[in-house]
Amino acid sequence: MTKDLYPELQRQLLDYMEEKKLNKSEGRFVMLRCICDFKKHFSLEDLGKKMEEHHYSVSRATLYNNMNTFLDAELVVRHGMLSKDKEYELKALALSHYHLICSVCGKVVEVKNDRIQESIEKTRFPRFTTHYHELYIYGLCSKCKYKIARNKIKENTNENLKNKKK
Repeated sequence: MTKDLYPELQRQLLDYMEEKKLNKSEGRFVMLRCICDFKKHFSLEDLGKKMEEHHYSVSRATLYNNMNTFLDAELVVRHGMLSKDKEYELKALALSHYHLICSVCGKVVEVKNDRIQESIEKTRFPRFTTHYHELYIYGLCSKCKYKIARNKIKENTNENLKNKKK
């Protein structure tokens, strides 16, 4: 699916590099091709492994610097969710969904909601032009909610047993 985006993104990257007078290195295009292989969020570590699979090894610093270039060129977005490592995603994919994030375990679920999308697109902000939006909804996943409820029941049971012994 995302491989179909590569020609368009490659053109966008070329235009950006020409505008900024940046070197059109093979590594940047290999990196972009690898990014297009991801169907979900990825970390710099994931990207480094993917590039090695394509027989192209780069340092973490090179990954970081090129990722900043891709961010500036608006090819990818950086997600600042609960995970300790920053995660990235193709901007074209990120525009199609929102994120439900469990505040306890950090699980991320992507959801598509056309009503939210339409509402945000129709909203106009005074003296502000919207280019892009992200939506993170924090709460409890069903597993964590169940564990918390189960622990509360155990605590209440233990407390009742202690009170009966007194």
